[in-house]
Amino acid sequence: MSEAVPPRVLLVDDDATTRMLTAAALANAGLDVVEAAGGKAALSEFERWLPDLVLLDVMMPDLDGFSVCRAIRSSRRGAYVPVIMLTGLEGSESIDEAYEAGATDYISKPINWTLLSHRVRYVLRAAATRQALAVSEERLVEAQRVARMGSWNWHAESARLEFSQTYPELFGVDRDRFGHRLEAPLSHVHPADREALEQALQRLHHGEAYQLEYRAVWPDGSVHTLRDIAVPDLDAGGMVAGAHGIVQDVTEQVEAERRIRYLAYFDALTGLPNRHAFSEALDAMLVRAGRQGEQVVVLLLDLHRFGLLNDSLGRDAADHVLQVVAARVREFASAVLGSGDVTDDTELAVAARLGSDQFAVMLGGAQAADDKAILARVDDLRAAVGAPIGVLRHSLVMQVSIGMARFPLHASDAESALKCAETALRQAKLDPARGAVLEYSASMRESSVSRLQLESALRSALELDVGLYMHFQPKVDLASRRVIGAEALLRWRDANLGDISPGDFVPLAEEMGLIIQLSEWVIEAVCEQVARWRDQGLPRRSVAINLSAAHFRFAGLVDTVTSVLDRYELDGQDIEFELTESALLGDPELASQILADLHRRQLRVAVDDFGTGYSSLAYLKRFRLNTLKIDRSFVRDMEVDRSDVAIISSIVAMAQTLGLGLVAEGVETINQARHLMSVGCHVMQGYLFAPALPPDAYAALLSGKLDTLTALPPIEA
Repeated sequence: MSEAVPPRVLLVDDDATTRMLTAAALANAGLDVVEAAGGKAALSEFERWLPDLVLLDVMMPDLDGFSVCRAIRSSRRGAYVPVIMLTGLEGSESIDEAYEAGATDYISKPINWTLLSHRVRYVLRAAATRQALAVSEERLVEAQRVARMGSWNWHAESARLEFSQTYPELFGVDRDRFGHRLEAPLSHVHPADREALEQALQRLHHGEAYQLEYRAVWPDGSVHTLRDIAVPDLDAGGMVAGAHGIVQDVTEQVEAERRIRYLAYFDALTGLPNRHAFSEALDAMLVRAGRQGEQVVVLLLDLHRFGLLNDSLGRDAADHVLQVVAARVREFASAVLGSGDVTDDTELAVAARLGSDQFAVMLGGAQAADDKAILARVDDLRAAVGAPIGVLRHSLVMQVSIGMARFPLHASDAESALKCAETALRQAKLDPARGAVLEYSASMRESSVSRLQLESALRSALELDVGLYMHFQPKVDLASRRVIGAEALLRWRDANLGDISPGDFVPLAEEMGLIIQLSEWVIEAVCEQVARWRDQGLPRRSVAINLSAAHFRFAGLVDTVTSVLDRYELDGQDIEFELTESALLGDPELASQILADLHRRQLRVAVDDFGTGYSSLAYLKRFRLNTLKIDRSFVRDMEVDRSDVAIISSIVAMAQTLGLGLVAEGVETINQARHLMSVGCHVMQGYLFAPALPPDAYAALLSGKLDTLTALPPIEA
């Protein structure tokens, strides 16, 4: 370990004897001595050696000690180096001049060598302490600057404010321009926050501490949020003698908290409050309404067929529609309800986006005073949301269903009110007339309980593989009078609920996010059945499986189909798929890719319910399709409505031109079959030939043991 370097002393004296004796005494004390015989030489040696202490004679011929001391103090390196003056002058004037020149101490001549040694060591220790304190202060200043923090002290007697170097920087002001009164910060505080700080300072005068956040406006116009914490200083008698505090710039923290709060309470797409914010605001409104004996109404809005819009025009267009609707709901809340800026304060969150296509509004006060006022506001809201929306050169009119619940009639808290409104909304969405506004009733709760039972039963049916089974409706070629295939139709019989219509459980599966799992079950079950018929030696006839839009766009569809077909050794002669037009048009690029993948597997694809959507030659030419299925609505009315005959004729001509197959759905009468044959469509399915049959009955039909076609009279085109 290296030895400590001894302190270095610069000894300045023009008397060689005195200099020699002093140097010897200092050396005996363990100090390193550098000598200078005059004032000018002393300044040169000081810059060269940077001593830890200077012993400086006053009377020298070239430059006296007072001048040397002043020069050392004015240099950058000599501001804090201790200087001890050696003087033989008598009187207080020389002592005063020494201290005025910047001396740390003085020793009178003749020198007491023992006193000199102790005095030098004392001064060196004091200098080291002062140096450490200076370093600590510099580090504190730097730490405060890094932490964007400053400190201050106020003395009541002098009414003077002292502060750290970084304190005025927090207000964007130079230290010299800040002022030294306790109220000095007020002129730099945002006007809206100034009164709060004034009141806090007044309380501080009376011995009350405070913690406050306020905004400071810098000279450049930027706004910074400061956190000010102050504590009073009390004397022995308990009187306020002053105060001290710290101030920190928390702008970034406040902005981060605001951002986190925004993400927690607001919808990123529309900027409206979310369900959490709406629920909190509703709770607050219900408390106020309860105290004042007022009514509150909760309205939930759902956009009709929004999923179809998403599938047909794409996500960007759907998002645009949501943003337009959200803006209209916000304007309604602001203009009609007088809610202020609902994007900034959850207390004002009288409107919100609760789900993908669901919005909420609460009515209170005069807006919910009676039925007339409520219905007027509901009409205003529907009119605002229902105005045309321009998107992708289309003009869309979004219809809404509205569920309504009242406090205190239906619910006593926010969550219960929302649940009641949601129950009413579900019933409103079932209204075939659409555009329905339904208020919650006790009977709806029973319906809601039934739905929960249905959801639980469906989940169990899939998990346990119980109650789900397939029927098959034959497709008939009347030209050859034979069965050419079938459409697979899913059925469900629950042990407790009985037979449940696909019209009920398929939409439910979509809402529950189970539709892909359900579709995969169907693919597995159909392929297993078709393979069993093949192994029994029955004629191979294609079976069509319906694919939902969600399953069609599912990334694993082709791999799943391929895996199941390979396992049962089936191919495109055995299985085909049916899709709706909306499933194809939601994302045309993706649809083209998936259809190409299915085509490579030699799997045929039919467009179901053709003619009810965006039927056009353009997409028929673009996509790899094999068959068009004419929707049953055209077939049903073709005997009485010539326009339906014309539509069917056009579809037949379109299919023939493009080389596509045709199947007419829902054929129930001989006359319907004759009309279809007359326009060139000879492949049909419907109750005229057979309903959806259990597997054994369909197998009997294929084997010729049950030929319902022989019972039909001749059908000529």
